[in-house]
Amino acid sequence: MNLILKRAAAVLLSAAVLSGGTAMPAAAAEKTAEPVDVKTVCAGYEPLSDDLMYITMTAAVPVRAELIQHSPERDPLPLYDSTLTGSTAGTKYRFAVERGDYTLRLTYSPVTASKSNDRTVEYKFTMENADYSKEPNAFTHTDMEITVSGKACKATEALAPAAGKPADTVKDGIKTQTLGIRLDYYTGGRGDYNGDGQTDVSDAQLVLRAYVARVAGTVSENAPNAMQSTLCDINGDGEVSVDDAQFILKFYTATVAGLEPVWPDGVKDPRYTEKTAS
Repeated sequence: MNLILKRAAAVLLSAAVLSGGTAMPAAAAEKTAEPVDVKTVCAGYEPLSDDLMYITMTAAVPVRAELIQHSPERDPLPLYDSTLTGSTAGTKYRFAVERGDYTLRLTYSPVTASKSNDRTVEYKFTMENADYSKEPNAFTHTDMEITVSGKACKATEALAPAAGKPADTVKDGIKTQTLGIRLDYYTGGRGDYNGDGQTDVSDAQLVLRAYVARVAGTVSENAPNAMQSTLCDINGDGEVSVDDAQFILKFYTATVAGLEPVWPDGVKDPRYTEKTAS
């Protein structure tokens, strides 16, 4: 316990002379775009049908999309691994597939300028074989239409990204499966514990106080809520600690020195990138 208090005191003392901040980045422009064909990562892959999977991005957050095909004859086969951006609202991505079983894995960060806080959503589905016997609902091929949306969670709400229930329709010989996937995120800046729009010495101090109170087993009015616990978990180990306070302080020191700060996972913060570039 004495060691914890000494570390905390050292960081608080080194922070005493620092101050500063900046504004949040503007929201992504809302406009539509033409469908974008995604290239497979499987050399020589050619789908054996006209089946297609579409992902429409309405969440303004980069998403890593991995599509894995399953077969009883072999190991799971990765077909696609691509980063989809939400920089243009309504961007639609097109994937050529074939009949069979698949797992779609979407990985994203609910915190701006972070790789350490990634979350993953998985959805398993089947591209069905053509069925000419189900009149009047016969179909010759299948399309999967997926819409990825975002939800800005409140400070006390835990992140719970999820896939909804699929719906099937058949029209003009095409069976279409539609699915919505929601990605939860927080709008606060990384390391901004007190929610003032800045990441500075005050945030490092609050993280330290909350950490010491937790280790000591005492009740603290500064106990982090769900959003603070995520925004200030800089190293992504699932809790805020003295290490996170030190990361915040180092980051902030760089901003005071007029440098372009970089978080320990190598990500630049757009709030301060815009500031130093102006």
